[in-house]
Order: sequence, then structure tokens, then C-alpha cells
Amino acid sequence: MIARYRKRFLNISVGLATVLLMVVLVSSGTAFAECSVEFSWSPNPESFVTGYKIYYGTSQGGPYSFVVDVGNPAPVDGLIHGTVSGLTDGNTYYFVATAYAEDGLESDSCAEVSYTCPDSPPSPPDTTPPSPPTGLGVH
Repeated sequence: MIARYRKRFLNISVGLATVLLMVVLVSSGTAFAECSVEFSWSPNPESFVTGYKIYYGTSQGGPYSFVVDVGNPAPVDGLIHGTVSGLTDGNTYYFVATAYAEDGLESDSCAEVSYTCPDSPPSPPDTTPPSPPTGLGVH
């Protein structure tokens, strides 16, 4: 029974191949060099799935040095949403997602997707006019 359960759970990776359907930049609105990326995907139909994880790193194909456990949020407009924040502007990141069950079993990862955080726009030039000279006289 456990082997069947495990095999069934690991087979859900086929359904997760389309997990990362949409990547949207979420503007942080700060001057700091970091960005956030929002992901959305169709919920997994298996009732024993209790959450999702997004793994990411800066090397294509892994290793994925970081993980965000997005839990199992209620779908919004039929999609699960998860956000990865604190990413550095100008860097390219590679992401995969998995589903997991309460007993710790985790699916294979979905197909990898990448995203490059845009560089922060340069500061606008200082357009303040110079102060008029002082202490000048006519002789």
C-alpha cells in the first residue's frame, strides 16, 4: 500500500509540468536592488497534496540553493499563487516547483523556468540649478 501511494504521489509530477504557468514581476517600489516574482499554477487534483515548494538558484539545472514553502493557499480565480522575493536586480534565477504530502513525500519537480530581474533604473540626473554667485562686486 505504501509503495502504491508513493508511486502515485511521484507520478503527479506529470501534472506539475505545467505548474509554473505565469511569471509576473511584482514591483517592490523601493530603491533597494531586489525584486520579487509571482508564480501561479493550477492546483493539483490529488487530495493528499498539502502544499507546494518553489526551489530556485542562479545556476541553470540546479543546484537550487533556496526554497520557499508556499503552503497550500486557497486558489484565486482557479490558480494557486506563490511569491519569491528578495531577489537581486540584474541576476537570472532558475525555478522549479514540487507538491508535497503531509507525510513528507514530495513530487518530482516541474519543468524549470527562468527569470531575469531587471536592473534598477539609474537615478535621475540632478537638475537643480546652481546657486547664484555671492560676494561679487563691480569695481
